[in-house]
Amino acid sequence: MDSFGIALLVPLLSSFNSDSYIFLDLPVALNFLNIGIPSRFLLLLVLFLFLVKAIGKFLFGFFKTRVFKTLFINLKKSFQASIVDLKYAQFSNRNAGEMINMNTDHIHKAIRSFNAYLLSISFVVMGLSYFVLSAIISLRPTITLMALGTMVAFFFKTINQYVRAKSIENEKYHNYSAKLCSDLPGSFEYFKATFQFPKIQKRYLKSIHQISNIQKQINQAESISESTKEFFALLIVVSIFWIEIEIFNQSIPKIILVVMLLYRGVSNFMNVQGYWQMVVNNLGFIKSLDSELKNMATASFDHSNVYRTDRRSSKYVFQAKEIQFRYSNSKADVLQQINFTIERHKITAITGKSGEGKSTLLKILLGLLHPQKGELYFFGENANQKSPKIGYIAQNAKLFDDTIKNNL
Repeated sequence: MDSFGIALLVPLLSSFNSDSYIFLDLPVALNFLNIGIPSRFLLLLVLFLFLVKAIGKFLFGFFKTRVFKTLFINLKKSFQASIVDLKYAQFSNRNAGEMINMNTDHIHKAIRSFNAYLLSISFVVMGLSYFVLSAIISLRPTITLMALGTMVAFFFKTINQYVRAKSIENEKYHNYSAKLCSDLPGSFEYFKATFQFPKIQKRYLKSIHQISNIQKQINQAESISESTKEFFALLIVVSIFWIEIEIFNQSIPKIILVVMLLYRGVSNFMNVQGYWQMVVNNLGFIKSLDSELKNMATASFDHSNVYRTDRRSSKYVFQAKEIQFRYSNSKADVLQQINFTIERHKITAITGKSGEGKSTLLKILLGLLHPQKGELYFFGENANQKSPKIGYIAQNAKLFDDTIKNNL
């Protein structure tokens, strides 16, 4: 829209008079426009076209804010729901620091990248509008621009591939440093008592230096891209100007209009490179977030297995027969041939040495883990692959920053 406005503005400024008529010096393809147009009307038409552009930008920004709001809510809801729906075995293999990092930093980077992606699309559309209008006025310079632009595109493609590889590497070290940070609060007492803080701090500082070095390399690549964009844009335009005048003897007024349109088009595509590089810079974080959401979806908990039972149907709360359990990352059984009964209205204690499987057995009773062999009954009903809904106080009880009622 503003391309057409600029095209009209050039002849208008060159021969403006309150009572004059403008005859556009355009090629055969636009002969239908070669009619006398009052100067005042043409000026109003130019202003109208730029007003339409401003309204279009406002509507685009309004649409973008609505999309960002929806994207933010959906990403947060999806990640939180995926954590809640995880099976216990899969949850226990994950690190809290990495999950917190993904729920905050990764999602933030994904939204910023989506913003850059939308802006890239808008600049592509604007750039193409300039190129189309310049092609209508004179096709040959536009073809020349495409040839020169392709060579420049390969240069920027190499930079983008480098930034993409560094982004993936950067994400791994970010997650590692987040993991170290999350270990500190939960194990503060142990680290303090055993003087392990210097070792943890050394690993943390090493990861920070690795992150800073990778970010430095990314910034250097972006600096090369940013510093050469304007130079390449001007080089392409000057080359086209020289070819058209020196080789094809094109008239200067006409080629100035074409070159101006091409320069605006090239500038828009250079902006595309900048915003696309922002997307590539965060690509490692986006891929990691997407992979984690997919992995959590495949390990989701089946809520249909949660059930209540008639607690008057049996005098036994639990009955275990030949229970056998082994963790997936272990070669030895934690529990072997476990048999017991727990009666109603009686207090039952499970005793044993550290590491003999007491906590594992309780997790099986809760339905968090399921035995590989044997049978477990809850008030007479088979509970092998189900999760009975029962009250439970954890070994390390957590108090939430909430009311007493909600903590209970």
